[in-house]
Amino acid sequence: MSEVLTHRKPLKHELAKHIRDVLIASPADTDFLVYEAASLLWKNKQITLTPQFAKLGIGCSPTGVPKVDVQGVDSIQIRAKQTSVTGINKSVDFIVDRLNLDQQVNFRFNLGGAERWAFGCDRTSVNDLYYYSYGGGAYVMQLAYVSGSVGFGGSPVISDGRGIHLFGKILRLGTSKTPASASDTGNAGEICWDANYIYVCVAANTWKRAALSTW
Repeated sequence: MSEVLTHRKPLKHELAKHIRDVLIASPADTDFLVYEAASLLWKNKQITLTPQFAKLGIGCSPTGVPKVDVQGVDSIQIRAKQTSVTGINKSVDFIVDRLNLDQQVNFRFNLGGAERWAFGCDRTSVNDLYYYSYGGGAYVMQLAYVSGSVGFGGSPVISDGRGIHLFGKILRLGTSKTPASASDTGNAGEICWDANYIYVCVAANTWKRAALSTW
């Protein structure tokens, strides 16, 4: 089979005459050059992928369910870039559209062929998002849309309004802070600590404290 030259523009008929085994007919800007086994020729064609059977391989031959399969050596990048923007609300979107609640949506991260992590939309709730650890066999973090709550290690259960549910035994604030005075700058609900007190901001710029002691 002869070498096929490719160009940014469609191959002109004059050029095709000098390339053996290539037949160009009514070329268009979006044509692909495809080998047709029946005629033993390379031909220009518009490619339409049927959704239920569509597979696209880059650097490989995809198998199995419909997919886009990219394989390469060392670094691999999948990139979407805007080259210019005019006006407002011009976004770059990656859209995953599931049909119903029974269909899970996952972005999976594998290592050495084994599943490690997943980020996605849970099948049991229409809007909840989660991080899942296959190694630990549990949710690492789950965001509940209805309540606006966050669960670390499981699905959050909060008695009133929004909150944080930690499926663990210790909550750690890694750095101490001592308000300069009871009227130091602060927002209601903030909590901090030092070696002698726990401080709680109960209103704007209004702190109270509780003494700590050994036992």
